[in-house]
Amino acid sequence: MDIPDEFKKVCRNLVQGLEVSSAQDLIQASLVGIEPHERPTIKAFLDELLGGRHSDDQLKEIWWSMPSDIVFHEGKGVVTFLSMLRDEVEKAA
Repeated sequence: MDIPDEFKKVCRNLVQGLEVSSAQDLIQASLVGIEPHERPTIKAFLDELLGGRHSDDQLKEIWWSMPSDIVFHEGKGVVTFLSMLRDEVEKAA
């Protein structure tokens, strides 16, 4: 799977020691430093991931291969996070 650098940039924002108190805070932290012109690429990739081709467990495995310290132990958690991220990216695009 070809993972866009823009999405990897989002993942690199999610590092150990990140202090957030809600899922929405986590979404906001992931988008720090993301430029407006990067958002369409991120949204397109999220649309591809969430388009139904991948099971929840496959999405978990894809997430675990990302440069992020945030761990989701269940695929449903990954789906929820990626869906929220897509919604946020879409709002700001």
